[in-house]
Amino acid sequence: MTNITVGIKNEPHSVKVGENVVLIPGGSRRNLFSCRWFRGDKYRYFEIMEFLPFNSTVTFKDGYTGRESIDSDCKLHVRNLSLWDSNFYRVEKISFNNTMYVGVTALLVLDKLGFEPRTGLSPVATIGVIVACFVGLSFFVGLVVFQTASTVDRVTTPYRLSLHEGHQAQPKTATPYRPSINEGHKSQPK
Repeated sequence: MTNITVGIKNEPHSVKVGENVVLIPGGSRRNLFSCRWFRGDKYRYFEIMEFLPFNSTVTFKDGYTGRESIDSDCKLHVRNLSLWDSNFYRVEKISFNNTMYVGVTALLVLDKLGFEPRTGLSPVATIGVIVACFVGLSFFVGLVVFQTASTVDRVTTPYRLSLHEGHQAQPKTATPYRPSINEGHKSQPK
């Protein structure tokens, strides 16, 4: 079997939600044995329908939504487009002389305002993500500072040298500073 790649023309070229489109495959329109249309992506296509022109038989397949139809020239008509119709469409036409005509096209359905479907976040959502990142980062930095400060506080508890009455001071010996009950009060002479 000979394979020939053909183009597919979209009529109209640009379509919006609720409109209709006709996909017109290139290649021979004579002596066709079968014509099959598919919808999907480059890894997996779902067959919409198969048309046998010699006896005008149409067989609907898994990809059929009820809005597609086909004419005798193998043109695919899709009515009342939705954003879900944005996809790749593939045609396979087989002639009686054992030639297969294969074509693929991308159909982009715009929303009713004419804008392309969004592929990213809105500006407000982007600002929200940035603010959330700063709040999370501030929390993390605060946690690290708190942990560091409490660790330093435990390590650097104030010490003072102790001079005991009647004993020589030992400058190298340090005891933890613990204020006495009477410290800071003047004692009354006896």
